[in-house]
Amino acid sequence: MKIEGQHRFDGSQQEVWDLMQDPEVWRNAMPGVKEWKEAGPNQYEMTIKLSVAGIGGTYSGKVGLQDHDPPRHYRLVMEGSSALGFVKGAGDVNLSEENGKTVMHYAAEVQLGGTLASVGQRLAGVVSKPLIGQGFKALDRQLKERREARKVS
Repeated sequence: MKIEGQHRFDGSQQEVWDLMQDPEVWRNAMPGVKEWKEAGPNQYEMTIKLSVAGIGGTYSGKVGLQDHDPPRHYRLVMEGSSALGFVKGAGDVNLSEENGKTVMHYAAEVQLGGTLASVGQRLAGVVSKPLIGQGFKALDRQLKERREARKVS
C-alpha cells in the first residue's frame, strides 16, 4: 500500500528539520504511543496501541531515521507486530521552503501481514489518513510552542 501526501508548516525549513530530529517530538506526535525509547543513534523501540480498520491491538516495533540530508531529506523505516499481524514500511520525507513556510512531501510503501492484512488491507489507506492528520496536528502544535518559547527568551 502506498501512502503519500504533503503538509505545510508555519516555520522555516531549518525549524521543521530541527523539530523532526527530536525523539520527544516523535513520541508525542505519533498516535497511540505507550512506550518510546532510544535503541541506538536514530533508532527507537516503541509500543503503540491502535485500532486499524476496526481491529485493535498493541504493536511492538522499531522506527529508524536514515539517509539524512539536512535540512532537506530523511528516510523513515518502521516495523511492528502484534498477535494480529505485522506492519512494515519505509518512506521518504522531503522538506522545501516556500515563502517562509515549509512544505513536507512524504511518500511511503507499507506492507500489512497476518489477520491485519486479510481484514484491514482494503481499509488501511482510509484509516491511515486520520492517523497522519493527528500526527501533523501534534507537530504543528509543538512547532508553535517552540517558536513562542524562543520569542519569550
